[in-house]
Amino acid sequence: GIDLGMILEVSACKNEEVAFVKDLYSTTHTTECTYRRIPVLKGGRAFNSNFTQSDSMTLEEAGMTPEHKLIDITGYACPETADFEDGRWIFGGKSRFCMLVEKDGEYSNIEIELPYRYAVDARPGDGEGSYASASGEVINARARLDGERIGIDAEVMLCGVISCPSNVEMLDGVEFGDEVEVRRGEYVICYPSSTDTLWSVAKRYGKTVSSLASANKLSQNDAEMGLTEVDFLIV
Repeated sequence: GIDLGMILEVSACKNEEVAFVKDLYSTTHTTECTYRRIPVLKGGRAFNSNFTQSDSMTLEEAGMTPEHKLIDITGYACPETADFEDGRWIFGGKSRFCMLVEKDGEYSNIEIELPYRYAVDARPGDGEGSYASASGEVINARARLDGERIGIDAEVMLCGVISCPSNVEMLDGVEFGDEVEVRRGEYVICYPSSTDTLWSVAKRYGKTVSSLASANKLSQNDAEMGLTEVDFLIV
């Protein structure tokens, strides 16, 4: 016969939208804006890894004697740390094992802990500011008595998420200066650079995005899109 067991564990990431002011200007006064960059975690890649944990200890350390007979063993993994070292993620923790034993016709439970360290290769972008978390399961475990020692062989599964850092630039403050002189009856032609957008051109000339889009038959919904296909703008 075949004794087959399977544990399925799923980690989910949720992206939460946050509103913030990215830029600001006035069409009637000069403006001087200050900005600041805030660190955020973006994206998240899941990983699922299995590894074998084998260790032993004396019967005395386990709270057992040679007269004990092992009936069954179960376990669960407890990840505690996640550190980035030398291009790898090092997950540390303990596996706790509960053994059902019998001695002189009496049954009892004995619990032991075994530490583990497991490495997961990093990817480009991982490093300072990255964040990793994991949960664990002991898929199966086996104990063996060998004289004055007890050995544990277990298959441990780690399931987690690694998120990479990013920076978002947001408006921190603004000062309004002198009133802008409005010139009538003039056409200004702007030849946008490769980095220009409707927003940047409108801010540079003190125009609204809607008026600039209307004058050039463009959609103001794409205010942050590049103008690579636009030869010139009527301002």
